[in-house]
Amino acid sequence: DTFSNCTFDPIDDGNTEDDFFDPTDPDREYGPSSTCFAEPTFGCLGDTDEPFEENNVCHATTSPETGDAPELGIGTWVQTKVDLSEYRGRRVRIRFLVSSFKAFSETWEQLFPSDLGPGDDGWWIDEIVIDETLEIPAELQADKYVLRSCATNGRGCIGVCEVTLGTDCTTDAGCPNQERCVNPCDAVVEGACTGLPPECGDDCSEVQANLFVEPHELLNPVSVTTPAPGQLVQFNADSSWADACFGGTLQYRFCVDGAGDADCADAEDPILRRWTEDPVLRVAPDVSTSYTVEVRCSSAIDCFGGVNVDIDVDCPPQTNCDCTTDADCDDDVACTDDSCDSVFGCQNLDNCPFGETCNPESGLCDGGGILVTFQENLAGYAGTGDTFIQEATPSAVNGALESIEWDFSDGTPAGMNLMLVRFDEIFGVGPGQVPPGATIVSATLEYTVGGSGDPTGEPATVHEVRVAWDESVSFDNFGGDSGATAGDEYEVASIDDALGDTLGPQLIDVTGSLQAWSADPGSNQGWIFVPQGPTGNGVEVRSSEYSRPGLPRRPKLSVSYTPPALNAGDVIIAGFQANGSPEFVELFNTTDQAISLENTELISRVDADPGDGTVDIDWELSADLTGATIEPYSFFLISEAGVTPGPPDLQTTLNLATGEGGTAERAIGLELLIDSTHMDYVLYGRHDGS
Repeated sequence: DTFSNCTFDPIDDGNTEDDFFDPTDPDREYGPSSTCFAEPTFGCLGDTDEPFEENNVCHATTSPETGDAPELGIGTWVQTKVDLSEYRGRRVRIRFLVSSFKAFSETWEQLFPSDLGPGDDGWWIDEIVIDETLEIPAELQADKYVLRSCATNGRGCIGVCEVTLGTDCTTDAGCPNQERCVNPCDAVVEGACTGLPPECGDDCSEVQANLFVEPHELLNPVSVTTPAPGQLVQFNADSSWADACFGGTLQYRFCVDGAGDADCADAEDPILRRWTEDPVLRVAPDVSTSYTVEVRCSSAIDCFGGVNVDIDVDCPPQTNCDCTTDADCDDDVACTDDSCDSVFGCQNLDNCPFGETCNPESGLCDGGGILVTFQENLAGYAGTGDTFIQEATPSAVNGALESIEWDFSDGTPAGMNLMLVRFDEIFGVGPGQVPPGATIVSATLEYTVGGSGDPTGEPATVHEVRVAWDESVSFDNFGGDSGATAGDEYEVASIDDALGDTLGPQLIDVTGSLQAWSADPGSNQGWIFVPQGPTGNGVEVRSSEYSRPGLPRRPKLSVSYTPPALNAGDVIIAGFQANGSPEFVELFNTTDQAISLENTELISRVDADPGDGTVDIDWELSADLTGATIEPYSFFLISEAGVTPGPPDLQTTLNLATGEGGTAERAIGLELLIDSTHMDYVLYGRHDGS
C-alpha cells in the first residue's frame, strides 16, 4: 500500500487497527496499520520462483552459500539475522508480527488470479537461535593490578609482570616465561615504579558529542535523507567522550533543534527525551526536521557538548506530505472547507451554495443559478460512458475497467492511448436535468488521477468528439474506421488541458461544450483526451466502473444554469376551496420544466361592500416556500395547517375568505404570481350564502 506513517501497536488486543483510517471516508483503507509502504519488512527476503542465486536476497543482509541451494534449484532461501546488541544487558521478548489486509473476494485466487504452484510466495520459520547470550549473570571482579607512580616524574605506572604479579619489572625481559611487563617506568628517565598513585587532577573540561545516524555510515553527518514520511531513523551517541568524569557517567538529551544552534536550551527546542544514560533514540519524522543531541558529565553538569543533524524527508508517489492536521491546510479563504486527506494532502474545497463559486480573492461566493450534478449511481444516474482506445492493441475493448488512461507511448510497438468520457441524458424535463431553454452559467468536469503503480504523468489536450461511440468501442472501429484524427473523429480545437502530474481530483472547464450541446443536445458525444507527449508517463484515471465504496473518485459533471423566463399560464390554479375545512389551493405546472415556487405570491381580494366600488380586504399568502419546486406537468397542493386533504405538499396559514364583511362579503378573485410574473387569476362566488 502507499501508507508510510505506520506504527506497530504493541498491545495484542485483537484490534484490526481499522480506526487508523478515517471512518467517514467511504474509500478508506482498512487495517492493520502495523506494516506499510515503504518500510522494508519480512515480506521481501529472498526469492521463491527464480533459479537459486546467492545475491538475490531482496532486503536481506546475509546471503546464502552455494551449498544452501534447494534440491530443485529454484528459490533463494535466506537465514535472517537481526542485530540485538543494542538490547544487551536487558530482558527481551521476541514476537512475530503477521500483517494481512481485507479484500472483497472470497479466495486468494479471485483476488489475484493465478494457478497455485511451488513458485508462489510464502515463508518458513525454523530453528530460532539467539547467540552470545548469558545463561547466568556476569560477575564483576576487582582489577588485579595496583596503580603506582614513577619516582622521578610521578607518572602513573604498574610495573609488574602480567601473570607473575609479584615480580617487579622495567622491561619484558625482566619477566619469566616470556610474560609482558605491564606499563613499566623508563628506569633511566623516570626511575622506579614505586611511588604512590598520582592525584586524579582536574575534573571534566571537555565533552565531544559524536553521533551516528542510521540509515547512514558516516560519523556526525550534516544531513540524512529518508525516502518517505514516517521512516525510522536511529540516533546513536555512544561514541561521545569526555576528557574526565570523576564519580559520574555520560548522559544524553535529545531535542528538535527549532532554533538551529545545536543545543536544546531554547524555547523553540521541544525536548524529545530528557537527560538519561541511554545514548540511542529512534524517531520517524513526517517532515524535514533538525535534531540535536547533547552530552554531559553527570558529576559536572556544566561540562557538555552538542551535535546537530538535519533529517530531510522526501515525498514518494501516492503519499501525502503536505499536512498532518486540517489546521495545516488553512488557506485563509472563507468560502473553502480546508482538510488534510491521508493520501492527497491538503484539500481546499468550495463550500458555496449550489450554482455559486468561491472567489479566492474576496473569500465570497459569486454567481448564482441552479446546480445539477451527473455522476454514475448518484441519485440513480446511469448515463456515464468512459473508456480508452489503444493504438498498439487496436481491437482492445476497455469500457468495463475500473481505470481508464491516456498515454503517448504504450505497448509494443509503441502507440497512443486516448481516453473518452461522455455523460448522457444531461438535457430534458426530468428531475436533475437541465431544462430546454435554460442558460448555462458554468460547467466543470472532475476526474480523479489514481491507479496502480505510478498513475501520474504528462498532460493531455481535451477535445469534443464528433462521432457516436459507446463503451464497446476500440481503436480499430472508432468513428467507423481505425484511428482517431483531429477534424474527423474529434474537433481540432481543444477546450482545455487535462493535468495528470498529481494524484487526486482534477477539474476542467467545459462550459463552452455544455452551452453548445444545450442548443443541440444530440451533438453531445463527450470528450476525447489526447496525450501531448512526446515523452513521459501516461495518466490513469478512475472510471465510472470504479468499484470501491462511495462515489467521489468517479468522473463527475457539474452544470450551473438559470432556468428560462416564466410566462403567464406556466403555472395555473387548478382548484381551491375558500370556505369550509380545509381551505386549500392546488397549482398545476403546464410546462416541461421544473419551476421554483420560492418567490410565489397568492393574493385573495375580498369586497365587503359591493356598493362602494373599492376592494376592502386584500389578503396575501404567508408561507415559507424555500426550496419548493413544482415538477413538470405536476400538481402542488397548499393547504390550511392542521388539516390534510391530500396529503398537501405544503401546510401553512391559509385563509382565502376572511369573513370580515359578514353575509355581505363577496370574494372577488384569487391571483397567482411567481417571480413577480402574473401566472393566473380566478374569479369566484359570494360569501353570503347565496
